[in-house]
Amino acid sequence: MPVSLADLIADILQDYDLTQAFIRLGMHLYGSEWNLNFRELASRRKPPNPAEVKENHDKLEAEKSRLMDLIKIEELKISKSTSENEIKAAEITKAEFWNQLSKIHAGLNSLPTLGESLDAEWAAYNRRVETEKILISALAKRELAWWSPFGTPGDIGPWERRPGYGYSIELSLVWWNKRIHGCRRQFVRIYRKSFDEWVKTIQPINADAIKKLSPAEQAAIWLQDEIAKNARPRMTRDEYVAEMMKLFPGLSMRAAKNQVWGRFAPDSWKKAGAKRKK
Repeated sequence: MPVSLADLIADILQDYDLTQAFIRLGMHLYGSEWNLNFRELASRRKPPNPAEVKENHDKLEAEKSRLMDLIKIEELKISKSTSENEIKAAEITKAEFWNQLSKIHAGLNSLPTLGESLDAEWAAYNRRVETEKILISALAKRELAWWSPFGTPGDIGPWERRPGYGYSIELSLVWWNKRIHGCRRQFVRIYRKSFDEWVKTIQPINADAIKKLSPAEQAAIWLQDEIAKNARPRMTRDEYVAEMMKLFPGLSMRAAKNQVWGRFAPDSWKKAGAKRKK
């Protein structure tokens, strides 16, 4: 018996897509360290390591200081010498030191700026790497049950990234080797019950932070559950905001609207809304 579109939509909404599973696992692992601005999702490319940047910066600064001292020595020779040959030799040496110094300045200017921004970017990247590793490993080992609406091939090629296979956490997609499978790209869903039971077995990396989720982070988890359970919003935006403020003391109206509803509610919810009671 063919599956109806309504049944398919119900199944899709009931389970987690790959993006949702990634975010939920990240919040479980890191608690309040996990970034609600989706910094981890955006951190696919490895940023500069702040420790390595600082090490290179310090080496270049030390070399810069050494060259400046050498230039002063040559300038002293030029000012005190009465020999034309010695003066010319000192000027040549000084020019060479200045040439080396210009390269040092170029090297310093090419380094990323050290500071909180770079530290945050590096931390987000490492949270992403660890979270992705744990999630994808569980899928490859079949510790998590998953499906695709157009039929899931039996192999685990996407999770092992075999040639011709792959996945995208951002798009919640998997793709198959076109020489083996006819359906090239499919979006993927992870069974909600399977994930919820599995994630309880995973030890949080930041055990203290998991106990300190902010009201906005708690509300974000609650709203994602609402979205997963309901094809359309049960209430208007303002009613959802009021409900979240009631459920999570300390959550301001502004945070509920901007940090939670504004970032997590799908466009279809924002446009449709719930029918107002007459």
